[in-house]
Amino acid sequence: MDSCLGNLEPVVQQVLIGSILGDASITKATSSKDLKNYCFREQHTNAQFDYMDWKAAILEQFNPWLSKPVLRTTSYGSNISRELRLATLPMFSSLRKRIYHKHANGRWAKTWLPMEGFIEHLDILGLLIWYLDDGSSGLGKKTKTANPTISTIKWCNEDLQQTVNHLNQKYSLDMRLVRDGADIRLGASSRDILFPQWEEIIKTYSIPECVSYKVKNELLLNDCGYFVSAQWTQKEKELISNHPGAFLEELEKLLPQRSPQRIRWMRNRLGLPPLPRKSRRIWTIEEINTLIANIDLSIDALAQRLDRTFEAIYKKRNEIAYKLFLSSNRSPPLLRQHIPDKAQKLNPQN
Repeated sequence: MDSCLGNLEPVVQQVLIGSILGDASITKATSSKDLKNYCFREQHTNAQFDYMDWKAAILEQFNPWLSKPVLRTTSYGSNISRELRLATLPMFSSLRKRIYHKHANGRWAKTWLPMEGFIEHLDILGLLIWYLDDGSSGLGKKTKTANPTISTIKWCNEDLQQTVNHLNQKYSLDMRLVRDGADIRLGASSRDILFPQWEEIIKTYSIPECVSYKVKNELLLNDCGYFVSAQWTQKEKELISNHPGAFLEELEKLLPQRSPQRIRWMRNRLGLPPLPRKSRRIWTIEEINTLIANIDLSIDALAQRLDRTFEAIYKKRNEIAYKLFLSSNRSPPLLRQHIPDKAQKLNPQN
């Protein structure tokens, strides 16, 4: 494994190391147990598709494959994303053995940072890729000067400290671990040393603006006096410039793919007041009984009858059906016929 990384071209080597430290993972290409080796995989949302294309071009020798954009829904909201996957190779299998650890919950995760054959190869370019993947400049409404950090919550603290000490000594930096190893803070002097070098690297290798905006030392304002991140799409930038007073309303009309969390984040970066959080109505026993008794009706009809949203009805109906399914040995089609008989179980008043 050491010779494999050491024999790669410097740029390819650093993009691989920085990506593995950052957003990339080393997993099997499929769930099949017949595959002996592992592959490099990385996923990004549509805001960073250009960055993924750039990585694919750098790592061309590994036969990169880019998936089609897919709408994915998580606990953080919905986003359009796609995946970059490299060829299945013994090199990645060897890296996984040294970096991954099986935790108490039975899941394998990135944990170890071996110095020999891995961290010892890390240089300024690899550190930049790590920062672009998992870093934050800290610029915002209250902070006008960059206070860069790198999220490191997944790594072993002892290995992280060894990595930080190695980089500090090698490049005369003053990086340090903060928040019990959850972040690496670059510090003012490290920022002043690294940012000029990173800006030259960004120009040399044409790293896309959708991530290179993180290497900015000062807050940039548009003509309306609002901070506009390079990570935003061109449509979003035009929207903020042309409709600053009706930002949220126009955003919801033109950019429905943005998650509520993303909208709140953008409002905060613009300095707009936070939106009032919608109060959550508690389901009454009568509403639950109505939902159970009419579970075969269309969701639209139920939403109108109960004065609820389509999403709330759909979610609650699935929760009830799943709980009733767990309490019965019947299959779901037969269960639907017996749901009204189980209303008494959910009504403690009867």
